[in-house]
Amino acid sequence: MIVGSNPTEPATIQTHSVLSNGIPIETVVKIQQHKLWLESQGYRPKTIKSSISNLKTLAKHSYIIDPESVKKEIASRNVSDGTKEKLVIAYNRFCKQHSIKWDKPRYRRTEKIPYVPTENDIDQLIGGMSSRLGTILLFIKETGCRLGEMWTIKWDDIRPEKSLVVINQPEKGSKARIIRVSARLMSLVLRQPRKTEYVFRLKDEAKSDRILSYYWQKRKEIADKTNNSNLMKINFKSLRHFKATREYYQTKDILHVKELLGHRNIKNTLIYTHLCEFEESDQFIVKVAKDLDEFTDLLSKGFNYISDFEGMKVLRKRK
Repeated sequence: MIVGSNPTEPATIQTHSVLSNGIPIETVVKIQQHKLWLESQGYRPKTIKSSISNLKTLAKHSYIIDPESVKKEIASRNVSDGTKEKLVIAYNRFCKQHSIKWDKPRYRRTEKIPYVPTENDIDQLIGGMSSRLGTILLFIKETGCRLGEMWTIKWDDIRPEKSLVVINQPEKGSKARIIRVSARLMSLVLRQPRKTEYVFRLKDEAKSDRILSYYWQKRKEIADKTNNSNLMKINFKSLRHFKATREYYQTKDILHVKELLGHRNIKNTLIYTHLCEFEESDQFIVKVAKDLDEFTDLLSKGFNYISDFEGMKVLRKRK
């Protein structure tokens, strides 16, 4: 039962029993029920976690049974339209469960050109990280998988004999896929401790979260030490952008890139054709391999064979 004549007034919310975090107990119960409903509907854990977090944000400053109260709260928040859109999506799921009718406000995130780092910057960042985090970054760099997909990789998804990785739990409606990786990366992956069925996820989920926190901290340290501010722009998603852009540049095959990323709609892939044109550089790193070991090592690091010269192999890759 709603107390007071106007459920959108703050005074109304205060008449409910309130937890230490400022959310009414009745609301907390509804959010917990909603979490169970999302699970029963088959939403992924990451989506559920994000949705519940957004609902709690709204519940601290509005009465979530009243759509008008929620709309006013979303409109008043000093955040981007993209963030408001996420709040609307989360609340819309809540309304669907409880058969609440409301007119969704229209917020659309502003499309931005993704940042594509250079391979030198990526390698500099990887080189300054711990062994585990460096392997994670290299894994995303070579596979182009999303961070959430990387966490779901199991030991059963690793095919060391052919240097293959299977993405069996894709995100955002993407397709499952098989990706070939370098011998160097496969070697690093196989060195990871086998404490759970997952390659990178730790048994204690909080520790996995701390790995990511450590990344942001370490990234700044490396950027300051090398005086390279570009490193501060590199996140896990930009590694995916790098992989897609590089693959398109090397193959000019947009369908190949679409399959690599797991996209179902080629419209999501076409952005990389423009990024490739924008990011292309005529500057190269040139290396000479004197024997087979050096040759295969350079190939595993992304160098492309150009020609023979006096019994040696000439290779190069873009800066």
